[in-house]
Amino acid sequence: MLAKLNEGRNSTISKRTIDGFLVCVNLLAAAANTVLAATLYGTGTGFDASQVNFKVILRRSGKEYVIMHDNLGILGAFNSILNGAKNWFLGTDIIRPASGVKHNSIRTLFISLGGHLNLSVGDEIYYEVNVGRNAFGSAIDTTASYIQINPHYSIGKEVGIFLTKSNVIQASATRESVNLGNNVTRIAFLNMEDTGVSNQIIQNLNFSSDRIDGSYNFGELIALNDLWFRNSQWLKYFDYSSGGSDVDSYQPAYPQSFVFHNEEAVDNAAVDITFDPTKVSAQKNYLVYQSFLSSKEIIAKAAAMSEKHAVENLSKLPVTL
Repeated sequence: MLAKLNEGRNSTISKRTIDGFLVCVNLLAAAANTVLAATLYGTGTGFDASQVNFKVILRRSGKEYVIMHDNLGILGAFNSILNGAKNWFLGTDIIRPASGVKHNSIRTLFISLGGHLNLSVGDEIYYEVNVGRNAFGSAIDTTASYIQINPHYSIGKEVGIFLTKSNVIQASATRESVNLGNNVTRIAFLNMEDTGVSNQIIQNLNFSSDRIDGSYNFGELIALNDLWFRNSQWLKYFDYSSGGSDVDSYQPAYPQSFVFHNEEAVDNAAVDITFDPTKVSAQKNYLVYQSFLSSKEIIAKAAAMSEKHAVENLSKLPVTL
């Protein structure tokens, strides 16, 4: 599905298994020998992902489940934070800028559903994208640039219907307490404003659930995220001294964004965050989380599928080697 500036597109999927969406934003500079700016949030310059809305709905048994409905800036940060977001923030150069040559860059992203969705007969995934008129700034050739979003088909068992939700932190907030409910698998705090760490927004973050609790100050949140991607090449790019605007250099887009739960599902999940209110701007800070709905029918179906695959795999094996 392809959409250009000030356009809306939608499509449906049925009788397949899906675990997410592949996003490719193809950008062409308006002028030669000009570097396209990094993907930022709510700036109104370059490519502004906050001006692109993406919605996914599962239709099943006469009901509708909103899988996600947010702007692409929030979804992009949530889905790329643990790999440093380089492909989303700076992208991949197709054509590098030079004299008489326009910069062509693609910003890529995988939006995870959180798990597999097995679409049976009668099931349908509806998805739509709306590209606002301010999504591409004046530095971008709007006639040649576009956003392409396609489903990623997968192989796996459905264990639940995963939902991605976001809560905005109000301007000048001193504290935010949110009860996230059950079957919560991932939680992140997204700051979409500060490209450095000198103005520390979070003073303390408390996370509680039926299985794990945690209390983190600012430094511990950085250490926690280092732990989760300690084997990633991303660490070598963690350099706050770099401006991040040159295509040959990179720093995390927003280093005050943190994932603080990314493990097995927990119940009775709750988050309590205290802030420096002088540093909390309007529409720039979000608490985003993923959880799932399940039922005996879904679990029974998954178990039956596992048993069927086990029998099929055994039938392919020789009696002896």
